[in-house]
Order: sequence, then C-alpha cells, then structure tokens
Amino acid sequence: MKKCLFRKLNIMAVLLVFVLAMTACASGSGGKDWEGDFPKPVSSSADIFDAEYIPVTSVDDADKTTEGDILYINATASPFVIGGIVHPDDNGGEYYRLNAAQKDVYSAGNRNTAYHTAGATLRFRTNADHVFLKVSLRNSTSGMEYFTDRGIFGFDIYTGTGTNHTYCGATRQLFTNSTGFTEMVELPGGYQEVTINLPLYAGIDKIEIGFPEGTEIAAPTERAYAPICFYGSSITQGGCVSRPGLAYSHIVCRMMNADNLNLGFSSSAKGEQSIAEYIASREISAFVMDYDHNNSINGLRETHYEFYKTVRDAHPDIPIIMVTAPTYYEEDTEAQIERQKIIKESYDKAVKAGDDNVYYISGSEFFPEEMPDLFSSDMLHPNDLGHYYMAKEIFAILRPALSE
Repeated sequence: MKKCLFRKLNIMAVLLVFVLAMTACASGSGGKDWEGDFPKPVSSSADIFDAEYIPVTSVDDADKTTEGDILYINATASPFVIGGIVHPDDNGGEYYRLNAAQKDVYSAGNRNTAYHTAGATLRFRTNADHVFLKVSLRNSTSGMEYFTDRGIFGFDIYTGTGTNHTYCGATRQLFTNSTGFTEMVELPGGYQEVTINLPLYAGIDKIEIGFPEGTEIAAPTERAYAPICFYGSSITQGGCVSRPGLAYSHIVCRMMNADNLNLGFSSSAKGEQSIAEYIASREISAFVMDYDHNNSINGLRETHYEFYKTVRDAHPDIPIIMVTAPTYYEEDTEAQIERQKIIKESYDKAVKAGDDNVYYISGSEFFPEEMPDLFSSDMLHPNDLGHYYMAKEIFAILRPALSE
C-alpha cells in the first residue's frame, strides 16, 4: 500500500514539474537563462581605445564655438551619434520622432508630441573628466503635478559600454531662466563612453557639448541590435519617472544594448495607420506594442489588430510583444477587462494565423498585489519602481526572443 502511494506521489510530482514547465513556456519566459530580474551587466568586447580619437579642436569650425577654455560642439556633428530618432540632418534639421517631411499625415496630437525627444540618445567616447550641456529647448510640457520637472524636461548621463552603464548625474532647465541653459556634468575621468538621454516630454532646438581644451572625442561602440521600437501612450513616452533613463523603454534598451525608438504619444496613441506605416518603414529588431489606453474601446477594437498587421507585414521576422495597460487595484474595472480581451484576441488571431514570434503580457500582472500604490504616482502612470517592474517583464520575453 505504501509502495503504491509512493509511486502515485512520484507520478504526481513529475506531472507537476511538467505542468510548471509548460506554463513557463506559454508565458513567454521559458527562455530565461539568468537569475534575478536582469542578467549581470557586461561591458562591450570592443576596446575603449580602439577608435579614431580626434582633438576637439579639429572639429569643423562650422560645428563649434569657444567660450573661455571650453569648446562647444554641436551634437549633430561627427563623431557624435544620435540614436532613437532619425538624425536631424536627415529629417528637416529637427529633433523629431516621426518623418518631418510628412507632418500633415499625422494627427495633431502625434504631430505635436513628436517634437518631444523621448527615447533619443547622444553617444560618444571621450577622455574628458567633465562636460557641459548647452541646450536650447523648443518646447516643454509643464504643469504636470504627478510628474517631476527632471522627468519631464531633464537629461541624464551614463558612462559605460555594452549593457554595463553607470549613472553620472542629471540636469534640467530652471524655468526661472530662459529656455536655454548650460550645466556641467562630472565624469569618472579617463577614456569613457558617454550616453546622454534626451528629455521625455520636451522638444529641442539645439544641443552643444562643451569640452575642456586638450580633450579628445571619438564615435561610440556599435550597438548589439537594431533599434527596439515601443508604441503607446504617455506611459510608453516615459510618464511618470523621475528622470529619462528610468523609463521602462530605456531600461530595456540599456540591457539589450540597442537604440530606443520610442513612439509613445501622451493622450494620442489611437492606433493610427500613419504611425504603423512609419514603424513599418524603420529598421528595427523588435516591437513592443504597448497600445491600450488612449482610444475608446470601440476604437481600440477597430485598430489594434490592423496596427499589428501593418507592422508584421513589413517585419515578418521580428518579435512583437503585445502589452495591456498596467493596473493597480485588486480587481480590474469592466473597461480594463474589455480592453485586455480585445488585445488578447489580437494576439490569439495572430497566433492562429501562424505567427510564432508574437507574445502577450497582461498589465494586470506587472506588479505584486501587495501595496500597489508603491508602483504608481497617481494610480494610472507608473513611477520609477513601476517602470522597473514593467521593464523586467518585457525584458524576460524580449531577450530570449532576440537571442534565438
């Protein structure tokens, strides 16, 4: 009798392990090969010295100015690399997240919010122990009581290569001054790669980087992947983190060593085909479709799958992750449940059509049930901690999908 019971328990244990394994695979995280929320950051295999360093004084005169012993270089000049947006020289001279030559095809909300530089970065190598940011802002969103000024129109700075980056500080405009400002940022010293994250909710006319005399600059190391595209609402754009680098899209891209093509449009993500077609036109390695919030329920139902289909037809081989809006209460509202149902139906339809590289994440599962207020600034937009939890769930699916 005991032997029989023991065998039954063994069989049940094997079945339980099998079920758990299948559940992990079905959730999209079965390929996770690291412990903790993220793998240990790793520097690029490229030698920091293996680059064509030039004295800052050798930059073309048209791209530089001098103030005292500081030489300011326009961010659009070589060897700087602008990521996440089309280079201004190739986009009507503007820091703009969409096609500046086709503004009339976009909705007013998308057209205006595209001036915000969410996701954009400026990268370079240097041996300077400090640099200056000299910025002329084009516009900025103000009066957002649930969002810090530094999160809205601030910059932050990292050093490092690969997925191994160190935060060096942040800077922002003080509105008691003019729309232009200059601030210094200390660097660790020695030869470093520098990444500057541009503002999430502000537009830029011009950026110049100031270097002390005698320093050198070079182009940054290569990215590991083509840009990762994110589409969605104010949350996707970065609301409401305390500084740009803490937005979930930046966290994911930092850990993937990829540029961040952020197409989050505050209050304006309504599944417009003009945006889907723009995404279809860009070279990307993956697409996070964080489209839920801004449209009506009927509007979401009419546009969600068609938006996915436009992107998938143009990019047949990339991972696409469909994400529903994060929720914070013990029970979701009827409207939230209906939206989740629409997005899950899009996912199911894609799978049924033969797409084996599409994934689904329910926003109701982003955060632990205990103390949900810890993850949001207003029980709508995630705060720094909320964005971190979103990033780790998306990364857990994205990294294995891109590694296959």
